[in-house]
Amino acid sequence: MSSQKRPALPANRYKSRTAAKQGACFICANFTCSLFVSDQGPVSDWFYVCSDHTTSPSFCSLLQDPPVDVPPPDTGTGTGTGKGVNASTATEDKSKSVPSEQVAKKYTLHRDVFYLRLRPFIQQFEKQQSSRLVQRLPGAPTHLPK
Repeated sequence: MSSQKRPALPANRYKSRTAAKQGACFICANFTCSLFVSDQGPVSDWFYVCSDHTTSPSFCSLLQDPPVDVPPPDTGTGTGTGKGVNASTATEDKSKSVPSEQVAKKYTLHRDVFYLRLRPFIQQFEKQQSSRLVQRLPGAPTHLPK
């Protein structure tokens, strides 16, 4: 007998992205530019989802990243003479410390919704397994018994 392998499934970690084109929402079929992308795990998965669904606890939960320890900006009070510091350089320093790219929010899907995302991957795996099994089965008899 062949060993039963498990299908390659995407991880339940999705990032919220904005698409260039609109597509139908996975839940309500309304057109939206917002989508979820999962590029973790052995398989990637993506689907369009309305921004209203991302706030629903029955659809997904927002994952909180652990806070990153950022050293406080040096105001110049502890070192040097403190002369020559004006308000315009302080605001320039603050604007440089803020990242220009918006960080994508990370979500985990509710287990029932995640199962709906996994089901096509599982069905594809089962179809491949059954076609392999059919190839190993003997054919039907071609002659009539006497």
